[in-house]
Amino acid sequence: MSSKKGMEAADRIISQIFAGALRSAKVFDRATGGCRLSDASEHFLTGGIFEALSKCKGATHLEVPVAACREEAGAIRCGKPSKRDRMQGRYDLVHYWANERPRVAIEVKNGVRVMNTALFRGDFERLTRTLTASTDSSYQFCAFVFFATADYKQKSLLSAEKKLAKEKLEVLTSRINDLASEFVQSRSRPLLRRTYTSKTFYSQFPDEGAWKIGMVLFADARAAPSFPKKLIEG
Repeated sequence: MSSKKGMEAADRIISQIFAGALRSAKVFDRATGGCRLSDASEHFLTGGIFEALSKCKGATHLEVPVAACREEAGAIRCGKPSKRDRMQGRYDLVHYWANERPRVAIEVKNGVRVMNTALFRGDFERLTRTLTASTDSSYQFCAFVFFATADYKQKSLLSAEKKLAKEKLEVLTSRINDLASEFVQSRSRPLLRRTYTSKTFYSQFPDEGAWKIGMVLFADARAAPSFPKKLIEG
């Protein structure tokens, strides 16, 4: 529960981020007659998260400049910013406190197929450095949301291919989790990490394969919110 009257509980925000991502994938599946979300623009996934967060107290903005947002949050390091801060870029979404200061920075990746760590290192670097920039920062936690997919190779052996696709997705999400742990352990200030994944979904069409939604959360260990033990998949 929230510790302050009128403040949205962190676990509800976390649940809405995950639910919005999963709902986006299901809506796209229904709207296209069975296509997976990776066939769509990443904005479709981002938009679904935005819509879900609109049910929470506090504003949510898309494509927020990192430098301006971190300054607004008080998440500024002494001296010249490092290139690893990626200050010239944008957060995919930012959710704000009721006092209009940044609360949650969110990065989104659609259509993750292979474990090319370069795909995630930039986002993990930005999010973890956002949290450790200052003890006076208004950021409570950060989230990395992804849509992972695996193809069927031999379409004539669909039952066996579904099993293999599920295993590939489990390995992929495990590697993403391991990479996130590396970043947590490498930071100068203690961080907490929690990873959530949906069950595996299978397209009715052999060409579309299997997919799942995942989310990695990062938070300052000294002031971490209450992370849900399990998220309802909806």
